Amino acid sequence: MANRNVDRVRLVKRRRKTKCVYLLLLLSGVMITDHTPAWAQSPGAGFSAYATLTSDYPNRGISQTDESAALQLGVDYQHGSGFFIGAWISNVDFATEILRDEPRETELDYYVGYSWLRRNWSVAATLAHYSYPKASVRYDYTEVSGTVGFRERFYYTLSYADGLLSHENSALGHEFGVEWPLPWSTRLGVALGRFDSDEVLNGAYDHWNIGISKSVKRLVLDLRYYDTEYGVVSPWGTPLQKSWVVSVSYRL
Repeated sequence: MANRNVDRVRLVKRRRKTKCVYLLLLLSGVMITDHTPAWAQSPGAGFSAYATLTSDYPNRGISQTDESAALQLGVDYQHGSGFFIGAWISNVDFATEILRDEPRETELDYYVGYSWLRRNWSVAATLAHYSYPKASVRYDYTEVSGTVGFRERFYYTLSYADGLLSHENSALGHEFGVEWPLPWSTRLGVALGRFDSDEVLNGAYDHWNIGISKSVKRLVLDLRYYDTEYGVVSPWGTPLQKSWVVSVSYRL
């Protein structure tokens, strides 16, 4: 899952620096990630759980909740060898399904992967399955993604999904991100992405976001600005054009 790979490469980097590591994974939409964060609590037995309340749930510049709030929960385990596994759940709402008897109301994701570090370079690979329980139409799909990071500042993620939203078309995503630490436990994140698929209008679109996050003990606060050239409400969701998203996440 591209949405978590940036977090994984940060985790591998920090495991080499401390005995007991508190990994801050930024909130929904920070950097190139569009999912909620997870925290790893130790390099050997890295169980973690987290909850996020956000004013919107963005995914590649598209709102998955029709520009409404979302409550998201996740559990995550990272082994000292670099392997990780987890699950994540969120409410969703799609305007194109308003008249459907059983619309998508929940997204449930499962993922497994591996993270690796060598000097200034870090890598994470993820296999993820996106599912929508109880929906009358099957939209489930599987995605493989990989992220390369350099010095915990620069990131590139490549993702590929086949049978996207249970159709025959595939999808390819590219995302570039820069993250920079600031005083008072804050971080600045900027990301630019492109999503290519015959499932979207004109076959591709660009999206970007910029924002700042602050950690306060177990809490992470995030304020982020989103924009995209995609302008059509579709089964993908509602485009986040010139939109602000605020989130708060708590490590359980």
